[in-house]
Amino acid sequence: MSEASADVAGFERLADTLARMVELAGAKQWQELPALEAQCAFLFVQLRAHPSRALSPRERARIAGLVERIEADQETLTRLMRPQLLRLVQNLRAESAR
Repeated sequence: MSEASADVAGFERLADTLARMVELAGAKQWQELPALEAQCAFLFVQLRAHPSRALSPRERARIAGLVERIEADQETLTRLMRPQLLRLVQNLRAESAR
C-alpha cells in the first residue's frame, strides 16, 4: 500500500469510527464511546504525522468527501451528546446545592 493510499485508508477508518460513535450515541450506549474516541484520537495523530504526502486528484477528492462525512458526524455526535452533558451538569449543580 502506498503512503497516499494509507492516508485514504486512515481517513476511511476515522470516518467509519465516527459513524459508529453516532450510531451508539443515537442508541444511548454512552459506555461504548470512550474507547472509540480514543481510537479516533489515535487515527488523527497518525494522519497528522504525515501532512505533506503527494495525493492524486482522485485520492484528494476521496479524502475531501470523507472529511465532509467526518464533519457532519461530528456535528451529529455533538447534538446527540449535548443533552447528556447538560443533564450531567444540572445533576452536579443539584448535588452541590444540597
